[in-house]
Amino acid sequence: MILILIRHGKAEGEGDVSLSSLGITQAKAVAKKLSTIPITKVYSSNYARALGTYEEYKKHNPEVPLTINQNLKEIYRFIVGGPVKEGTRPNRVEEDTARAEKAFNEIVQNDDNEVIVIFSHGNMIRYFLSKALRVDPKCMWDGVTLNCGSISVIQIKDNKINIKLINGIDHLPHHDIKEFYTKYEDMVYLQ
Repeated sequence: MILILIRHGKAEGEGDVSLSSLGITQAKAVAKKLSTIPITKVYSSNYARALGTYEEYKKHNPEVPLTINQNLKEIYRFIVGGPVKEGTRPNRVEEDTARAEKAFNEIVQNDDNEVIVIFSHGNMIRYFLSKALRVDPKCMWDGVTLNCGSISVIQIKDNKINIKLINGIDHLPHHDIKEFYTKYEDMVYLQ
């Protein structure tokens, strides 16, 4: 089984907001990248920005079945190691963690030969990656960058989970890539 995790394109504002013009451009780039992959199923969060990203993919492959899954909507950042947000409702950590766990378990119960795309959100994808890595989700906030429109890939084969890609962005418009790479161009990786 292959899980292709797509972070939605850029959106502006709080709550259930739609894609910005940049987000639509990112979604089109994601769709083009995915268009040649033999995908068998698609899952999406019910939030507008995830569905908007999916809609661009659907233009290339309308025959691939979609399941809208409310459990894939964004989870509270504290679960993946982010800061506490003042005014967060009581029990949100427990509720969102249970929802994320349910979403992951439902999806991995699919047939072993499936190639599944999941249009979701940064913190939900971080949670899925933490499951694949078998690490505490709290290490994912500072440990994993996920750009809008990024692609991450998990492979499950013979009951083994392997991460094949995290935050793939080479398909995005050049200004997105340039911004990401120039921010880190002064880093020295090997001495």
